[in-house]
Amino acid sequence: MEHFISGAALVRGYVAAGGCAEPDLDAAQVAERARAHDDDALSAWRSFGHDLGFLCEAVIALLDPEIIVIGGSLARASDLFRPALLARLEKHPTRIAEAELGPAAGVIGAAALNIA
Repeated sequence: MEHFISGAALVRGYVAAGGCAEPDLDAAQVAERARAHDDDALSAWRSFGHDLGFLCEAVIALLDPEIIVIGGSLARASDLFRPALLARLEKHPTRIAEAELGPAAGVIGAAALNIA
């Protein structure tokens, strides 16, 4: 799934939607462009939300969790992908929440495991 749900995937989606392929282009820059109403960037984020929704559906089918927590650096752009994600999951009772620790959640969790 990382091929579809990652910063590199988002950049590929932006270019596939017609956005300009630039060296060192990253997800944060695509987010800036989307917030500036760049249609190609907005399309890439919608696709990202749809793909993330597909992944969440698979997790729901396998594990039936009460909640799925979205974290990592891409969660900073949840305003751009959340509508597509929620539309994909509207028939599922599983809640979707953002990690309270933001993009540092994974590092903090790994450090906590190492301490124990």
